[in-house]
Amino acid sequence: MHGKGQIWNGHFGMAPLYYIYAPDGELLEKRVNPYGAGGGRHKHHDDPDLVVDLLPECGVFIARRMGQKSKLRLRQELGIQTVITTETKAPAAIEAYLVE
Repeated sequence: MHGKGQIWNGHFGMAPLYYIYAPDGELLEKRVNPYGAGGGRHKHHDDPDLVVDLLPECGVFIARRMGQKSKLRLRQELGIQTVITTETKAPAAIEAYLVE
């Protein structure tokens, strides 16, 4: 995510900020990604372990973009569901996910 609830258009692992929602869709927290764009650290963005370590309580990741290898690894090895959305605003993406 980045500013004003916009979903980051780049790779999920490079998002500067993650929005964490409760299962009912309530926004709980905005968490800075120290590995994201502008974070100043030079970790490779396609390492799902970095994001999972940063978001250990999350079982679903909603993004606009994510590499195929990362999606597969998240699902098969780490038990994280990935949802790729065309929505640009977080509330709309959360609402679409919850009605599925």
